[in-house]
Amino acid sequence: MEEKVQKNNSKKAIIGVVIVVVIAIIAVIGYVGFNAYKEVSQRVILNEELTTLSKKTLGKDNFNTEIKTSGDYAKVEKTIKEYLQKYSDAINAITEESAKTANIQGVVEKEKLEGRKSEVQQIKTNVENSVNTIIEMSSEEYIKKQIEEQGLSQKYVDLYNELMIGDLSSKLEKEKETMSTIKDKVMELFDKVIETYDYLLQHKDSWKVENGQLLFYNSTELREYNKLVQELQTKARLMTLTR
Repeated sequence: MEEKVQKNNSKKAIIGVVIVVVIAIIAVIGYVGFNAYKEVSQRVILNEELTTLSKKTLGKDNFNTEIKTSGDYAKVEKTIKEYLQKYSDAINAITEESAKTANIQGVVEKEKLEGRKSEVQQIKTNVENSVNTIIEMSSEEYIKKQIEEQGLSQKYVDLYNELMIGDLSSKLEKEKETMSTIKDKVMELFDKVIETYDYLLQHKDSWKVENGQLLFYNSTELREYNKLVQELQTKARLMTLTR
């Protein structure tokens, strides 16, 4: 009789162990399944956010919006949004500086000429800095560096690079070259404007402003000034044609 009781207890113990093992397996499967669902869910949310961002306009809209994902996905999302915001800010800065050129057109009195020249030099510096920022940010190296600084695993680094670069490496390099060429032309245009102001400053006694017009006292300096103006107009026209 005692032996039978021992056997029954042994069976109960085995059944108890099996139940514990089954519960543990179910828990593991549930955990893995939940994480797999969470991974897919986070990727879906990230893709939705990127779709929303793609409808925005660089240089105009806000890209540094609320982070919708969580965990390491949130770091990827944040890095992408911060990059786009910085790029957008650089474009906006160029737009704002370009708008200022409307205020420096036309004839200016002698006593305001030095100030006008300084305005142009400042606009030139600001535009150059913003264009340099865009050129730097257009490189594949710069884009990758942003995510590498986040200390994420390779899985998330690869995800970021896939979303941000994909197969656009050659296009990015071409864009960088185009921006560099445009920058050189814009800087030449500003330099010619400054050269024109320098000429007027160096020949202050050779001209005057009358009825909103610039009048020279002798034909030689008038020809020299007109030559500078024609060169400036040519550069401006070429800029318009190459846009």
